[in-house]
Amino acid sequence: MAVIYLDVLIGLNWIIDYFLLLAAANLLSRKIRRWRIVLGAALGGAASAMVLMPKINGLLSLLMHAVVATLMVLITYEFQSVRLFLKTLLCFYAVSFSFSGIVYAIWYCAAPQGMIWRSGMVYFNISPFLLIVLTVLCYLILTLLQRLVGRQESPEKFFSVEITVNGKTAEFRAMLDTGNTLVERMSGVPVIVAEYNAVKGLIPEELAQIYATGEVNRVESLEKSGWEMRFRLIPFAGVGTQSLLPAFFPDKIVVGKQEIDRACVAVCSQRLSSGLYHALVPSALAEAARLQARPKEQSKIIAKHQKKRMQ
Repeated sequence: MAVIYLDVLIGLNWIIDYFLLLAAANLLSRKIRRWRIVLGAALGGAASAMVLMPKINGLLSLLMHAVVATLMVLITYEFQSVRLFLKTLLCFYAVSFSFSGIVYAIWYCAAPQGMIWRSGMVYFNISPFLLIVLTVLCYLILTLLQRLVGRQESPEKFFSVEITVNGKTAEFRAMLDTGNTLVERMSGVPVIVAEYNAVKGLIPEELAQIYATGEVNRVESLEKSGWEMRFRLIPFAGVGTQSLLPAFFPDKIVVGKQEIDRACVAVCSQRLSSGLYHALVPSALAEAARLQARPKEQSKIIAKHQKKRMQ
């Protein structure tokens, strides 16, 4: 009778699930916090103890695994919409199935004996070190496949953005928008368009209604907010429509890893995507963010953009 060590079983599956969740995040270009992925993987590792349960009905086993996978995705990835959740769940399943096939193929070629299948769970009677090596190898293979045949979008199309106002910071994911040529008319600086939900923690209560609805005619509460010098209105032209977007100047803004000298943030009351990103970054700021070690060139790019728009 084969011996299964519970601590080894849980520990190894914890590590495996960590890399599976990380691979799914990379495939979807989703930014996740490390502590969330550790918790999600911990649930998967604990659930691997089901291998010690008596043999159960196949349908019930499938249902139990589906519940575990759903909870792992909910813990690891911040819920933003049903559509994005289902997309992430399907991606996690695809990565998991790919991992199982790769590990089985590698292990079958090396030494087919020693694999135990019970209650829908797999246990390899091999050393922890070897299984960890196989897990990392599978992660590298999946990452390589993702780069070769996966999403064709350039990683440089997406940026992490941090905005600070009065000591409060909001962090979210933004996408490069080459069609975003908005500028703040008085200063000529480029404008980032962000969803209200992404920056609502920075906005005073007195102005929350204005930024949440876009009703810019309700500015009587501006003096009470202390935002007289921050508040701006940005003319915005859509398809067949023209309007004003409420905006503000933050104390600090970081695009990627580069702190930008100055930029304005316009707030959109509608969602910009299904959850993949929450703001649109103009080309001027995106190019400046890539020049982290060349501040002089960064300033030239922004100045060129301003001059072009003011002509």
